[in-house]
Formats: sequence, structure tokens, C-alpha cells
Amino acid sequence: MLRNLMIRNVVLIEELELSFCNGLCVLTGETGAGKSILLDALGLAIGARADVSLVRSGASEASVVALFDLQPNHKVFSVLSEHGISFEFKQILLRRIVKADGYSRAFINDQLVSVGLLKEISGLLIEIHGQFENQRLLKSSEHRVFLDSYGDYSVLTSKVLSNFERWKAISVEKKELEKNLEKTRLDNEYLTYSFNEIKSVCPIDGEESKLATERRMMINGEEISSVIKGVLDEIERSNGIDERLQGVARLIGKVEGKAEGSLGNVALALERALNEVSEATNILQGVFSNFKVESVKLEHIEERLFLLRALARKHNVSVDQLSDLMGKLKLQLESVNKHTVRFEELEKKEEEAKIEYEAFAGKLTILRAKAAKRLDKDINVELQKLEMGKSQFVTQLQERDRGYWKGDGAEDIIFLVSTNPGQPLGPLGKIASGGEMARFMLSVKVVLSNLNPISSIIFDEVDSGVGGAVASAVGDRLMKLAQTSQVLVVTHSPQVAAKGMNHMRVFKGISFGKNIDQNEETVTKIKTLNLVEREEEIARMLSDHTVTDEARAAANSLLSRSRK
Repeated sequence: MLRNLMIRNVVLIEELELSFCNGLCVLTGETGAGKSILLDALGLAIGARADVSLVRSGASEASVVALFDLQPNHKVFSVLSEHGISFEFKQILLRRIVKADGYSRAFINDQLVSVGLLKEISGLLIEIHGQFENQRLLKSSEHRVFLDSYGDYSVLTSKVLSNFERWKAISVEKKELEKNLEKTRLDNEYLTYSFNEIKSVCPIDGEESKLATERRMMINGEEISSVIKGVLDEIERSNGIDERLQGVARLIGKVEGKAEGSLGNVALALERALNEVSEATNILQGVFSNFKVESVKLEHIEERLFLLRALARKHNVSVDQLSDLMGKLKLQLESVNKHTVRFEELEKKEEEAKIEYEAFAGKLTILRAKAAKRLDKDINVELQKLEMGKSQFVTQLQERDRGYWKGDGAEDIIFLVSTNPGQPLGPLGKIASGGEMARFMLSVKVVLSNLNPISSIIFDEVDSGVGGAVASAVGDRLMKLAQTSQVLVVTHSPQVAAKGMNHMRVFKGISFGKNIDQNEETVTKIKTLNLVEREEEIARMLSDHTVTDEARAAANSLLSRSRK
């Protein structure tokens, strides 16, 4: 519960320190006394927008401190632990400072935090219901929140949400892959053709250089072998070198013995010449065999080189890069195949996820329908107690088209009302007046109070536009709500004010400043009233201008009935 509120330099509030009790606390005061300023100040402490206009004129900064007393098992403590904020069980201190230049700082237990975290933490501690908050009843999304809180099936709603997110994540991945596949499929025919074309040629690294070398050798070998063949023909033909040398040797042999030894060396030289010619012939024959042109092989080499080079030009790479290109094309084709397989897997998973979501969402629809009947019954009972017995409240489950399924289920939740017999059911915003809207909200809060109680609830203008028995009924329901939560009500209704366990009066006073030269200023003050003061305040609320004895008697009667 909200235990203390300390305000400094907020609009007309110079300095205030307020203490609150359990149960129902009422704030009253004349119009313009500053009740709204108190709510604005509290709003700062719980994370509302830091409006520089809230800083009191002449002050350098405004500050608000809110102290809450809580049960040791309150869920807010686990949230504080998650964010590394130290605390002592049972108490939390929220503080907000707004500078005159608009700069603001937020603190939880005197640790500097973001305004977002301050708002998150305070949302677990306190609710402020005014005209704006009542507008929540106009939003279908809020109707779902109210119904699901009442139904108390959070485990199932979490499963619906997680399955929806999984389903959509798979769908997003599938769509992205489908776009890539569509683009790849357009190139797939070209990739397949190019890969098969290169594969059919089966290029080998370094093959071009090897073939070119062989080709040059074969072309040169043709010329060499032609010359060698002519030499061999010259040597081996009739009357060739060998025969002529042999003929010369025979002639020398005829006269060698008659020359008295002078031709002996000639005979030896001719013999050596014959041997050298024979050896040269053998060498030439060997070389001729090695360089003999195989025309078929040369033709094959030239065809192979032409094919490789033409293919390389076609793909704008060198011949030696054809093998690498084929490898890249293979990887691309494998990637297409993998993506195709993955796409088929995702299609299957998407269908499975959708079926699973449908199953959980269907269970949620059934539970919501059952909860809606119970909620309608409970709220209609509350409306009777708020003098709206002729009104009818109905929770409608409106099925969504499949394309509009969401993480919160397969249907919209819509609150419909009829405030007069015979009047057709319609949306709250079109049927209910401002005062009726406030009572509808109060009915919802009372019904939900036992299921998900919040530490403190503040109502502003919950009794707007009502009086007499209706106002008294509103006060009774606020008292019921105060059995499970601390309830603070800003009210103009004497019937509601009389129900409070604690009564504070907001009024304007005069501040003379701390220095003697300062002018007097109007400030907002708040006083906790004793029983006599309460009677006088309620009597004022019952009177037009002058508080009469009759008004005091009526006030005493209201207070007496409220204490019973």
C-alpha cells in the first residue's frame, strides 16, 4: 500500500508530507483547491511524463517521493532482483525529480533508474483511474485483458502466444527463403547447363600448359623428322656415303700392299669413317622414331585445346580456372537443392505449428467462453448494487478471420451493454454515459479484485454525475474493493466521503515565504480530518454556500450509517 507521499514544489504545493492508511481513504475539497495537483504529483512518482509546467514558479526543481509498504512475497521484489536493484523486503521507495529546465531523474530505493523501469515497477504497485483510465473499457484489447485476468488461465495464454510466435517465425523464414529460391530457380537452368557443359569436358588443372607443350613438340618434330629422313635417305640410298666409303676402302685395299705401308693410316681412317657413319645412322634413326609425327594424336590435342579455350572464353575465365568454376557451380546447385529441401521442411513445420496453435487457441476460446458467462453474471450483479440493475452487460467473443489470428488468440473480445430495458446491446462507448462508464469500470475492478489484487488503487471522478442512493452505492462498492486493496478516492460526493476510513481535505492557503522580503503566495495544503472536522466537511459538501445545522445533522447521519 501507499504509506507516505512527500511533495515539494509541484505547482501550488510548496511542501507536503502525507500519510495514508489501509482501506478506503477519501480526498475532498472545493473545486480548484488542488486535488488534481495531488494526482499529478503522484503521477510523477510513478513514471508519468515530466511536464516542466509542474515545477512550482520560482523553484529550481520539483520532487515527489512515494513510500510503499508491501507483503514480503510481493511479485515486485523479483522484478527488482532481475534489474539488480537492492531492496529490503516490505518497503519500496519511488522518487522523481524534475528540473525547471525539463530534465528529470527517477530513483527506486535511491538507485538511479530509467523512467521506463520506474513505470514498470509502479504498475505492479498502484493504479490511477480517472476519465482517461475509464477509456480502457472502450478498447477491445483491454476487454481481452480484463476477461483473461478474470478467467485466470495465464498458462494457456502463454502457450498460445509462444506457439503463435513460433508459427510466425517459421512463416517469416519460409517467405524469405521462398524469395531467394524464386530468384535462384530462375538461374537454376543456366547453372545446371553450365555445370554439365564443363563437367562433360572434365578439365584438369595444368592441362592447357601440358597440351600446348606437346603440341609445340609435335609441330617442331615434324620438321626435324623430315630433315632426318632426308639425311637417312641420302645415307642409305644406292651410291650413298656408306657405299662410296666402302668402294673407296676396297680400292685402297687393292694397292695398300704395293704402297710399302704408306696407305695404312688411310685404310684405318676409312674404317673409322665407316663406323662413325654407321653410328650416326643409328642415332638418326632413333631420333627419327622419337619425333615421328602421330597425326591422329596431334589432331586430338589441337581439338582438345580449342574446346578448352572456347569454353574458358565463354565463361570469362582462364582454362586453369574452369575446374574451380565447375566446383563453384556444383556448390551453387547443391545450395539450391539444400534450400529446396529446407523450404519443404519449413512448409511441413509451418503446417505443424499452425495446427498446434489452432489446438491451443481452440482450448483458449472454450475457456474464454466459459469465463465470459461467469464474468457477465458477476458484473451484472455488481451493476445491480450500483443502482444499474436495469443495465445488461455481455461479453462477446468475435471470431477472427484466419489471416488476423494473433498471439492473443483467434477471437476479439468485445464488451457490449444496454443501459435501459428494450435497448439493443451496443459498444460501451456508444451506449454508456461518463458516469455510467465509471460505474462499469468500478464493477470490473470489484469483480477482479479478489483474483488479482493490486496494492493501491486511486479513483478520480468515479462518482461523476451521480448522487443520492447511487453515490451511496458507489461508496459501498469502493468499501468492498478496499477489503483487498488500499483505495484512495478523490470525490465531490458526501455519500462517498462518508464511507472513508481516512478523510483528507484539500484547500488553498497562504505561504509567506522563508525570507522576510518574499511576497505571500497561494499554496495547496492537505489536512487529515478528525471526526468533528469530517462532519463539518461533509456538511459543506451537502450545502450550497452556508453550512447549516441541517447540513451538519445530515452529515452526522451519513457518518453514523457508514460506521455501522
